[in-house]
Amino acid sequence: MPSNLRATLPAVILTVVSLCGCAMSFDAADATAHITPQNSHPYSVSVTLHLGPNQWLGAEDRYFPAMQQAVTDSINSSRVFNRVVPVGASDYLLDARVLFMDARGSGDSTSNIRILWSLQQVSSGKVIWAQTFRTSCALTMKDSFVGLDRMYKAAACGIRANASKALTEIGELDL
Repeated sequence: MPSNLRATLPAVILTVVSLCGCAMSFDAADATAHITPQNSHPYSVSVTLHLGPNQWLGAEDRYFPAMQQAVTDSINSSRVFNRVVPVGASDYLLDARVLFMDARGSGDSTSNIRILWSLQQVSSGKVIWAQTFRTSCALTMKDSFVGLDRMYKAAACGIRANASKALTEIGELDL
């Protein structure tokens, strides 16, 4: 191998990895909210998640499964409800509608997220609580060197902050 190629090859590989974010993905564990609610409700809850129509290309494929898991994990870890069960078998239904989600940046990455949360008592069909939260999260190269990884982590951070606000308020309800 020529010496000039040997000298530049590590720089080329590092550039490709940092630009592509090889094998980076959105991780539910990064988006899981960890709160201590004021009340732990002795009821079951089902979770539905909807992505709005104005999401950027591929957001549903990249984010939806992990977001659904993150909300479920957040409820389980916080114990704001007794347990999470499939839709149709619960006392309450927690619906999260992602109204806006944007995570981008080539240097620093910032996510801006707006989610409408609503809690419905299944037996009566009555919506007993609804609130929209806007959250954002900014990460720098100190948080992650790889740009795509930084973008995913910024989105996860914004979702975690949004879920924390929702679950904190739900934990304050007298159900």
